[in-house]
Amino acid sequence: MVSGGGGDAPQQTPRVPRPKSQKQEEAEEKRKKQEEESVRMYGTEKDPINCSFWIKTGACRFGANCGKRHEKPAVSNAVVFPGMYAGLFLSEVVAEEDADENLMYDEAEIYKHFKEFYGDVLPEFQKFGRVTQLKVCRNYAHHLKGNVYLQYDNTDSAQQVVDAFNGRFYASKQLFCELIPVQKWKPAICGFFERQKCPKGNFDCNFMHVFRNPGGEFAWADKDMPMPRSDYSRRDDRRDDRDRDRERERDRDYDRDRNRDRDRGRDRERDRDRDRERDERGRDRADRERDHDRDRDRDRDHDRDRGDGGRRDDDYRRDDRDRDRSRDGDRERGRDRDHDRDRDRGRDRDRDNDRDRERDRDY
Repeated sequence: MVSGGGGDAPQQTPRVPRPKSQKQEEAEEKRKKQEEESVRMYGTEKDPINCSFWIKTGACRFGANCGKRHEKPAVSNAVVFPGMYAGLFLSEVVAEEDADENLMYDEAEIYKHFKEFYGDVLPEFQKFGRVTQLKVCRNYAHHLKGNVYLQYDNTDSAQQVVDAFNGRFYASKQLFCELIPVQKWKPAICGFFERQKCPKGNFDCNFMHVFRNPGGEFAWADKDMPMPRSDYSRRDDRRDDRDRDRERERDRDYDRDRNRDRDRGRDRERDRDRDRERDERGRDRADRERDHDRDRDRDRDHDRDRGDGGRRDDDYRRDDRDRDRSRDGDRERGRDRDHDRDRDRGRDRDRDNDRDRERDRDY
């Protein structure tokens, strides 16, 4: 310590850290390697502390008797419902020698029962948030039998489900659920079972033998792939497709009704035009006949006044026959025009119907 003059405060010299010895450096390097190795082995079968099956599947065959640690997370977005699903065959198979009980049910019946269960529980889970995974186990092993796995896109929804469903009853069974550390599903699901080649079977395999979700829902999560789009399930895609189909059908019905109304209006207009033309032709014919009769009477009176040098009655009868013949010709030509007009209208109607059928095929 060095004292300064004039009553200044004493000053301390800085302490220089001692260099580490070789043993200390080796011990620190060994500790770092152990930490890295522990992180690398975490969740694997080589992990000496944590149970790998608990981390992968949230279940362990040995339960509380397992020699490794089952650390339950305080916060997680994954939930397990042990034994929630009581399938047609799961409720009866209690031992390996009873596996033939499965032969009592057809695979189609088993899957139909699962689809009913899936369609019943998924809407209930979706009330708490966005579901990103739902899997149902069909293993015979007691620690995986009938387990239902659920995952959300956030931890709050998972905690709300645990608080809401713990102690509730479903299908005359009291439910229990808890948070699990599962975050990846590809290591948890038995890939051999999907190809029907699992060598251990439903009793001995410690990985999840799961049902295939209807419509391949959440298939991207089975392979730990990112969410394909903002919609969180293919059910929304199917709902959008149904909405688009209904909208397309409404548009098609609207177009068909509009075209039908347009055709009906066009037919009514044609009928009015034809009636108008027929009336005009009738009036013209009546006017011509009236004028002709008037001229004939005038000529007859004139000839009668002139005396014997005028026209005879045979001449008038010949004129009447000519006029009748001309009138019959006009009537025949009018019928031909009406027939041609009706034929053209039928062709137009057939052409419109063909166009409507082509439009329906395009839809």
